[in-house]
Amino acid sequence: MKSTINTIENFRNQIPQEAWTLNDVFCANGCKLYIVGGYIRDYILGIKTTDIDICGTATPHQLEQMLSDTEFKFTVINKKLGAYKVYKTGSKIEFEYTTLRKEKYEKGHSPSEVDFVTDVVVDAQRRDFTVNAIYYDLTNENLIDPCNGCQDCIDRVLKPVNAQVFDSDGLRILRLLRVAYTKKLRIPDEVFNNAHLRTYLLHDIAHERIAQEIRKISEFQKKRTITEDRRVVKYGNERIDLCKKNKDDIFSALDLLDAIMALGIVDYIFPKLAATIDMDKFYSAYLTPIVSYQFFEFQFPLALAYFTCKTLEELNYELSSAFFEELLGADGLMFHKTRVKELTMILDGLLTLRKMRDESFYINYVQLYFDVFPDLMNCAEELNAYRYNPKLERVDTTNRLMQANNIPRCMEELAINGYDIIERWPFLPTKLISSMLECAMIMATKDRCNEKEYLLNELEKFIVREEV
Repeated sequence: MKSTINTIENFRNQIPQEAWTLNDVFCANGCKLYIVGGYIRDYILGIKTTDIDICGTATPHQLEQMLSDTEFKFTVINKKLGAYKVYKTGSKIEFEYTTLRKEKYEKGHSPSEVDFVTDVVVDAQRRDFTVNAIYYDLTNENLIDPCNGCQDCIDRVLKPVNAQVFDSDGLRILRLLRVAYTKKLRIPDEVFNNAHLRTYLLHDIAHERIAQEIRKISEFQKKRTITEDRRVVKYGNERIDLCKKNKDDIFSALDLLDAIMALGIVDYIFPKLAATIDMDKFYSAYLTPIVSYQFFEFQFPLALAYFTCKTLEELNYELSSAFFEELLGADGLMFHKTRVKELTMILDGLLTLRKMRDESFYINYVQLYFDVFPDLMNCAEELNAYRYNPKLERVDTTNRLMQANNIPRCMEELAINGYDIIERWPFLPTKLISSMLECAMIMATKDRCNEKEYLLNELEKFIVREEV
């Protein structure tokens, strides 16, 4: 064992009472219980988290037996792996429990053999990264750190627990990038190179699981919060302020994008794209963007899709809304249909803005993308944070002038609605109402007059003229 840290100040006070109560149940049945991984790692890094993983020496049979007459309940996740959800009746806190084990892999990302053990040092070798292989003994109230993960947390560096980590599960290559980004850790060159040599292992991973790893970044961005209080760790005789050490030496969202490109992972994220174009040319055409970090920090999957499309434009690849939906939907990042529609509009709007030449199109641009206009403008501003873009300024000015002069930017701002048309022309077929409203929208925009009587009179002329 390389190192053991006996003290992380105040960590004991962060552990919920439910964990101590569950430990009492384990002790009464002659079993050991540990907190493991992320909860300890995030505490050291100064990141607030509520997810608590636990592990112990109780086998699946023992766990089910010992909890049967207690206030704790369980749900089986994978009995072969000794994985369970454990929760206390009436409590919102839920633990994910696994029996200490060692694994053997022959082919694929699932272990071919699983043996339950009682030693955390053995269990640590089947985990992915050293920062996730830190254990807190709830009985003796001390940390056990067989892979030197605490020091790696202090140094903000992400290392695998052993050289075979990626061989056992190719998805850990994506997890390496996700953890480095979400926890702001640095990936050593030798670790990155080791991952690069094994990206071919992603070929056997289901596309859904790959897309899920990328989407998890988006989920993280929505809920991320960092505690404001400083975390001081006592490591041996040294007290280290984690908020000061290596503050700028972190793996940013821009690094994440570059890493995905450098590793050639786009092939696996967008398999349909990889099957239709020369990916070697694609990676050669990609250039590290000079943009605001904010664009990546809050919309990374969108940023990935945007710079994929921007690179394709450099190769004169024809893009369309249908193609954007492929990237964001079932053939790519696999977002829900509603989210795909929203992101497709933003992506289309960002790329359209780059190509706009006709001055008269700005009003139509505002109307076309009004449903996502605030998000679209935020993304556009962040993309252009380091350079002046007159088109962006013109769109913003046009939007303000339309609002000030009562020019409708969407159907909701139009002075008439479907009920007004039915009341005026009750004989009109219902299927024509939407067409009439579109005509009114064009009239209000063209004539700069968004008044009810004026629009109804103009529609009257249109009906007579077209013999509707």
